[in-house]
Amino acid sequence: MASNPDFVQFVADQCAGAGEITFRKMFGDYGIYCNGKIFGLICDDRFYVKPTAAGRALLREVELRPPYDGAKDYFYISDVEDHDYLASLVRETCKELPEPKPKKKKYVYEGFGEMLFTHFGVSGPLVLTASCYYDKDKTGRFLLDLKPALDEQQLDKRILRDFDDAPNRQFKNSLGGPFPSKLIPVM
Repeated sequence: MASNPDFVQFVADQCAGAGEITFRKMFGDYGIYCNGKIFGLICDDRFYVKPTAAGRALLREVELRPPYDGAKDYFYISDVEDHDYLASLVRETCKELPEPKPKKKKYVYEGFGEMLFTHFGVSGPLVLTASCYYDKDKTGRFLLDLKPALDEQQLDKRILRDFDDAPNRQFKNSLGGPFPSKLIPVM
């Protein structure tokens, strides 16, 4: 049985004194977060908090149960009416929980190949292959690495060397070596 969204919102409101409380639907039930850190679950209209020493010290009644079959034991919180109690329990629990891992950049497509810069934009075999992965309903960024063999420091040294070789040139004229000439006006 899934949790009632009204109950989930009620629990989130009751915990609000601990920080920014959010929740996310997960497999029919909900994960609940404080300042981006998951601290509990709401399963079948029951509230569970991850077990910590600080949380155990604050609990009025220590009752460990799994939120769903096969899960580790969590603190089962039967009293969700006391706003101050829940806020302090969540605050102290979150202090002991590890920080969330930073999310890795997710690329929809990554490739290496030939591109053509036209007056309409970019084209070529690489762009045509990448377009197979394009989803018009989602937004995203197009990342173009014109010098994939150079890291950021090497590229910086290369550009500075080109500036030093021709100190009297305008900026746009000194970029002709490392970059396509049609791209320079939009850089």
